[in-house]
Amino acid sequence: MWRRAVGWWVVLALAGCAGGPRPDSAAPVAPRLRVTGGATTGPLTLTRVEITLDNGFGSATVERNGRIRARAVINLSGNGVFRATWLVDGRPLEQVQHLVTYGTTLVLETGGDTPLPTFEPGTHWVTLRIDEPAGDIEVPAVRYFVK
Repeated sequence: MWRRAVGWWVVLALAGCAGGPRPDSAAPVAPRLRVTGGATTGPLTLTRVEITLDNGFGSATVERNGRIRARAVINLSGNGVFRATWLVDGRPLEQVQHLVTYGTTLVLETGGDTPLPTFEPGTHWVTLRIDEPAGDIEVPAVRYFVK
């Protein structure tokens, strides 16, 4: 019974906000509505980029011909196309493209059809060249060492 009474109270309270006549006034009251843009509107912009390897750090060691992946966590706001290229030692490895419908966190990983190369011993650097959207954020690089 109490639940039903609370439900009717809410309905009666909201009825006074609907723009109809108020009990203490004969004139209707127009409700005020303010709409503003937020992080989901406007052009796509970068807010943060973090790159790590499988171990969750910025460096790792792997056996020759072993498997290792890089992961980028990218914070965005707005709408648009995200285009980037994974680079290993400054050479293109894989291109990625995503349509971002509103600001979000985008997670990219290497290692699908084109894994990080581990056939050549030594230190290798991995980074993400972001082609679109253009921004002033410096994208970090991570390194892995092939034994």
